[in-house]
Amino acid sequence: KDIKFHLRTNFFQQGEQAWQYLCSIGDMEPQRSDVRAHDAAWAKISIGADVGISGFTVTKLHSLLRRVNAERPPTHRHDESEIAVRLLECINENSKLFGAESLSEINSTGPHNGYFWIA
Repeated sequence: KDIKFHLRTNFFQQGEQAWQYLCSIGDMEPQRSDVRAHDAAWAKISIGADVGISGFTVTKLHSLLRRVNAERPPTHRHDESEIAVRLLECINENSKLFGAESLSEINSTGPHNGYFWIA
């Protein structure tokens, strides 16, 4: 309520200035414990426990990884390459059939220092 009151009294019909004010108060560095908790949640994601095996497994897993990544603080979010690597790691952990191919893709040399590259 205090922020709404402050915006209403100091930035009435001044959208750009109100937005800059909101961005400035939101630019606080997250605590290390929060970042570690997000890293643990990221590492804990698995196909078997979180998504299940179906024809849409890869699509669901990609959506889950993007959602979990969006919950991270903006300065600590993973880029698309890191999301793709985590996707391949999950496939490697849960599939004997595709595990070897996902490992070779992770270890391949590409535009991002050996990581899978999203075009």
